[in-house]
Amino acid sequence: TNKATVTNNLISLPVDVDCAGIYNDGALHSSILHNKIVRGNTANNYQNFGVVLTNTGNFEQPYEVKKNRFEYLTEGVGAQGINDGASILCNNNINVTDCIALHLNPNLGVPSIAALQGSEQKPAGNVFTLDCANSNNPALHLIADPMAMPYEYFHHTVAQYIPTCNEDAGNKITITPTNIPYSPDCMPDNYCPQPPCNEAYSSITAQLNTLNNQLAGLTPNTPAYIAKQAEIYETNRQRYQMRQVRVAYYV
Repeated sequence: TNKATVTNNLISLPVDVDCAGIYNDGALHSSILHNKIVRGNTANNYQNFGVVLTNTGNFEQPYEVKKNRFEYLTEGVGAQGINDGASILCNNNINVTDCIALHLNPNLGVPSIAALQGSEQKPAGNVFTLDCANSNNPALHLIADPMAMPYEYFHHTVAQYIPTCNEDAGNKITITPTNIPYSPDCMPDNYCPQPPCNEAYSSITAQLNTLNNQLAGLTPNTPAYIAKQAEIYETNRQRYQMRQVRVAYYV
């Protein structure tokens, strides 16, 4: 079915079989929104995928995989074949080993997702809770087969949004920082359980504390001091805006 929307589902995956929560096999222009896909926190040798995209169309059929929550999965979002319309945004990867991956299937051609994942004004906003240094479950955030189509990934300034652990032997991924700590577009709505905005608010608060500590070590009225004051002012303004968004969602 084309132009479908898969939304607001709680999908619990079995721990004793290879499986996917949502598998889109050729449905064009079909968004996947606000789903929670989980697997039990039990060690096993099976492959568990949150969302799999297979030949879902070109850039003329844009759609979003957005505001989904993936927990204890082998992979959050996997793409094979042509998926030029797929924007993967604002998903929360909780203990996910491989978060966003482009796989080569010789029968399906060169794998792709949308050429721009997010923008300078609205970064992609996916959250990564594991990193490559995790001793129990080292993670990869972005993976691209050497034959994949290139794409650009825009990220926020808050650490949990930054894809630092990537597998990209073919240099297919351009990772672009922005000066935005969070996006209202990625804030939760009624379908988003335990939303990532809580972590983002805590992170920007910690960032503000660090800036204040740095200010204390500077000489007042010097150029460095004045510049740090301006940085603190801007960070505090963004924190206040974030707090207003959080209040709006939780009252």
